[in-house]
Amino acid sequence: MQEQIRRQNTEAHTHASTMVDVQLQGGHGGQGSQESSFSRLLKKDQDYKPLTLSDPDKVIGIIAHAIDQGPDTANDLPDEQENPFVPAAYTYFGQFVDHDLTFDTRSTLQTITSGLSSFPDDERTPRLDMDCLYGLGPSSAPYMYDEDGRLAANPDKPFDLPRSAIRFKPDDPASHRAIIGDPRNDENSIVCQLQLAFIQFHNAMIAHFKQQGLAGATLFRTAQREVRFTYQMIVVTGAFEFEDEAARHAAGNGTVRVVGSTGSLDRPTWWQRKNLPRIAEEYRRRIEVLDGLLAGEEPRVLLTHYPPTYVTMGGEKEEWRPELGCKAMEPILLRRRPTFVIHGHIHKGVPEGALRPRFDRLDDFDKDVDSIPVHNVAYPVRHAIATFDL
Repeated sequence: MQEQIRRQNTEAHTHASTMVDVQLQGGHGGQGSQESSFSRLLKKDQDYKPLTLSDPDKVIGIIAHAIDQGPDTANDLPDEQENPFVPAAYTYFGQFVDHDLTFDTRSTLQTITSGLSSFPDDERTPRLDMDCLYGLGPSSAPYMYDEDGRLAANPDKPFDLPRSAIRFKPDDPASHRAIIGDPRNDENSIVCQLQLAFIQFHNAMIAHFKQQGLAGATLFRTAQREVRFTYQMIVVTGAFEFEDEAARHAAGNGTVRVVGSTGSLDRPTWWQRKNLPRIAEEYRRRIEVLDGLLAGEEPRVLLTHYPPTYVTMGGEKEEWRPELGCKAMEPILLRRRPTFVIHGHIHKGVPEGALRPRFDRLDDFDKDVDSIPVHNVAYPVRHAIATFDL
């Protein structure tokens, strides 16, 4: 029995050591904790015929043919393939986020050795936890850190990433590898500067909380939590949404003001409560912001992802509704009275509803007591792209 226990412990230790070795290979930071895996978008042998990887040149030829758009002559004219409404920096920030969420070391166009799987593993976690910045942390990857849990910097070139030549092989120019949590974040100048910005932000947080008396592991975790939350809020509220803005558009003989936002929830979801500890504050702040953006008498349309009312919930369970929409927005809608409301997100709801006064407030007895049209444009509800005439 004792021999069996020793053998199991040895096997577990060997497996854990091998995992760390794989994660640290190449001298870079950690590659996550392998808590997730990729999945196929289409079902094999049903929705598509898998390619045989025995002929890499054929596979590469198929890919090249699919993306070949012909010669692109350089000029200063607008490019029809570009989206003029998305700032160029988001392309690189999206690359940074992708490196935080995914890292595949197994996909290949080469011939697969018999008995080995070609199915990719995700060496990252899907939590927006910045493991591309922190690697395996100060204990398991100490070469990435200075004292007090600060991330390594480049004192001779403060606008460049820390590089191995400074620490390991000063006389070998070929060893100028960036000492960061993900080697891909050094592959172009812009994503390199994004990585550097977060390194400097983390170190600034270390200095800030150290002045408040924190030290050791508590100091590192507090600074790391602040950096992670800021990054998560950038992603959630700033990068990929039409966020808390108003824009006027021509409509008929006049204009209409479109107010756009992700929207709010009465109660953050379980995932949000666990991973975005301040999101409830953000939802409360957003209600106040939308109240201001909706003020006025001109035609207005409120466009949100989360529904700002429960009137289109339909078959959604009562106990889940606070995590699906925002009933707290209803008094604001009834006071500001937008022309109509458009939202998505509610897949088991109804396509449209009407928000009516409940006559439990003095404002509800105003002369204008018409209902406010609310449209749920979630595709699973309408099974079509919804359009509206203004």
